[in-house]
Amino acid sequence: MTRGRVRRKMMTATAATLAIGLALAGCGGGDSATVERDENGKIIINITQVKGSSVQLPMDQMEWPAQLEAACDCTIKWSEIDLSAFSQQHSALLAGGNIPDIAMGLFNAEDAAKYPDYFEDFNAHLDESPNLKEYLNDREEVRKMSTTQDGKLYSLNSDITYAYSARSGNNAIVINKEWLDKLGLEVPTTWDEITEVLKAFKTQDPNGNGKADEVPLGIVKPDNSRFQLWTPYLLLASYGITPQVNQETGGYGYYVKDGKVNNFMLTDEFRSVTEQIHEWMADGLIPADAATMDSSTYKSIQKNKDGVAYMGMFFDRNTTNMKTWEQYISIPVPAAPGHSIDETTWLPDEAWTKGDGFTTLSAEAMQDKDKATAIMKIIDTLLSEDMSVQTTFGASPTYSKKTGEDTYEMLPAMFADATKAPGMKGRTLAYLRKDTKIINNVEGQEDWEYASNSRLAETYKPVQEKLTTENYFPQWLNPTDEDRVTLADNNSVIMNYALPKISNWWSNGVTDAEWDEFVNSLKSYGIEKNIEIWQKTYDAQK
Repeated sequence: MTRGRVRRKMMTATAATLAIGLALAGCGGGDSATVERDENGKIIINITQVKGSSVQLPMDQMEWPAQLEAACDCTIKWSEIDLSAFSQQHSALLAGGNIPDIAMGLFNAEDAAKYPDYFEDFNAHLDESPNLKEYLNDREEVRKMSTTQDGKLYSLNSDITYAYSARSGNNAIVINKEWLDKLGLEVPTTWDEITEVLKAFKTQDPNGNGKADEVPLGIVKPDNSRFQLWTPYLLLASYGITPQVNQETGGYGYYVKDGKVNNFMLTDEFRSVTEQIHEWMADGLIPADAATMDSSTYKSIQKNKDGVAYMGMFFDRNTTNMKTWEQYISIPVPAAPGHSIDETTWLPDEAWTKGDGFTTLSAEAMQDKDKATAIMKIIDTLLSEDMSVQTTFGASPTYSKKTGEDTYEMLPAMFADATKAPGMKGRTLAYLRKDTKIINNVEGQEDWEYASNSRLAETYKPVQEKLTTENYFPQWLNPTDEDRVTLADNNSVIMNYALPKISNWWSNGVTDAEWDEFVNSLKSYGIEKNIEIWQKTYDAQK
């Protein structure tokens, strides 16, 4: 299907909606008199922001949005979507053609491929934003992964790699080293050793409070649309499968090994990880409600309180969510049964171009010249060094301040309340430069997040240095629009079927008959077609 055919298919379903919207906006003639304005006559820009965490401050409690309004000389109306409600609201907005003027963390390249007439091409506005032009010239990875095969750029990634020490491979297997030392245990190097360590964590009161309140292993429940960043299926690396759950490939289970694309949900290794999770849960080493636990509850357990640690082992990118972070270290990938450490792998060490931080522009809104000017001023301001630091970490003057050229200092207020995160961590459009310096001298927070990322990531560098593109997807791979539509349609059906099954297996285990039915169903839902598409794209672009 060509782009034109995709458009015609979309337009038949939404023609009435778009016709009404275009008339109201005066898009045909660019008549700003019909654009929505506030009581002072300023153009209103509607921005929808997906929040990545329940502890992120509401937009009306952050300080940097006021700076955006001043920069664009407009009024911004913010709509916030919690991550827990993302799938439902995302689908509803697309189905109704209700595209915000600017959306951050809401729509991605797959959405643009299905509904190209909804979204504006950033390339048409490079001369209106010096920071956008600089960004795309500076970050080849971003340009590649954001640009379609026919040269359109409908969804723009954030890149918070520099000054943040964040890398796409910065997932980690984290364990409480203080507990290990107290119990006379070594760092586990196999799954069997993990089991023995977790049993000791459960029964020997390693946090020393006289209560059996330890959580030996904390895991994040299955998401409702894809595999999450800190999924326990990172243990597929124990078998030499590179689980790139930080990207759209691995998020839906696709991986590369020896140059061949497959989906790990079809593999015996995936079943083995699933069965191991069930065994640990059945033994009380994972909370019994882990398959349904709300993410905020999970994070509150992980965070600890009153200087007492409660979680022994978990998967994450850093430990700064925790008040007892200094007790924790990352460990090398343990070997699966029948395998050796030499066979293990990990995520590649690539720039942190946020897969959940896509920014899109409404094509309808950009038809009006004055509104388009205000929107591009917002984009340019977001991509400035000063604003990118503030949106990522915390706004000035409360949470950060500029102390010199390319230099910013983090302030005590940023760490005063662990239940209130003042930064968006790349979910709002951000571009952190190579020369930007982030200084943190707050007592007790010296190993704050950007340092914590580096500390945990060092463990995996020896494995990452051995990785070649024969065993992982480069993050800039771009299928054709037609293939993106096929991938998106198939993945939606596949994950709607698979994730509830997986969640159930964590609690109840999986039988041979259930497994065979699962694999056959995935094939009937188009998983092999998607593997074929990713193989073709990988072979052409790696």
